[in-house]
Amino acid sequence: MLEALEREAYYDLLAASPDARFHQSWDYEAARTDGCRFEAVHVGGVATALVRIRTTPVLPRGLAYVYFGPAFATPAAPSAQIQEVLVALREEYAGRRRLLLRVVPPLQPALAQQFRDALTQCGYRALAGVADYRTILLDLDADLDAIKSGFKKRLRYGVNRAGRNGFEIEEGTTLDLYDRFLALYDDMWERKQFATGVDPQWIRTVQGQLPDRFKLRVRVARLGDQDMAATVHAHVGDTVLYLLGATRVETEQPPERQYAAHCLHWDVIESAVAAGTRWYDLGGIDPEANPGGYAFKDAFGGDDVTGLGAWEVGGAIGSRIVVGVGAQLRQLRAQLRQRRVRS
Repeated sequence: MLEALEREAYYDLLAASPDARFHQSWDYEAARTDGCRFEAVHVGGVATALVRIRTTPVLPRGLAYVYFGPAFATPAAPSAQIQEVLVALREEYAGRRRLLLRVVPPLQPALAQQFRDALTQCGYRALAGVADYRTILLDLDADLDAIKSGFKKRLRYGVNRAGRNGFEIEEGTTLDLYDRFLALYDDMWERKQFATGVDPQWIRTVQGQLPDRFKLRVRVARLGDQDMAATVHAHVGDTVLYLLGATRVETEQPPERQYAAHCLHWDVIESAVAAGTRWYDLGGIDPEANPGGYAFKDAFGGDDVTGLGAWEVGGAIGSRIVVGVGAQLRQLRAQLRQRRVRS
């Protein structure tokens, strides 16, 4: 029932699944974690799951991790099918291999209750102390006028004004274009010193490894000879995901130089609707830590949705010790790397 796949075969299955997400891409996991095995699993002919395996060098104990998955071949999987997949994963990784199995279900509001019930019935337990993914999810199953009419007034004004300001948009997947985004981002970070949960340098590494059909789309808005704003989006499955954004910081910015970011977001929506993409995920919100970012994303008029968090099952005591120590070491390494990047 479990079939390990090679990288190309895994990407073929992922490309065919409307339920797939960028976080499930092979290279996303490979770039974020050193010293792991990766197993792409095809379950029962209907689902794919990327399982990350971290074990000790001498003792095969550690963590099996399914992140934002499994991804189903149809967007409305029945409860029995979800249970079948979760049982298969539990029996293989927690049972036969005695690893600690951790699952973060996909962000699919229509399947949330089915996933919660299935996880509970299959013996998985919710992992406490882990912040659930919360975002604004905009339904794109409408014409552009209807989507724009759902924007809050200030966002609608910004989009309309951006259209009159004459920004030139460049869009592509090259690292040269990504580096132009990085230049804007680094300057913005130096001036504002904001907290961020995504390392743009690490995302650049991912971009260099992804196959062409899964590469991130970079958009840069120019005015004259200056880059004014840039965004980075993932287009995977039936969702376009906003990963990163940056705008030029100017002491005084007249109206004719404003709203470049609005221009880019509207261009993404136009392209997604034309391609038949169903959802626009605004990339996470935190109203308390980042009220400005939350206000901007909330103005799109989408639904405020929260994921189911992480769930675990099984795990011999050796695996639990390995996972606990490893998590502490990775957290320390990430802090040191972030300091080096910004020093």
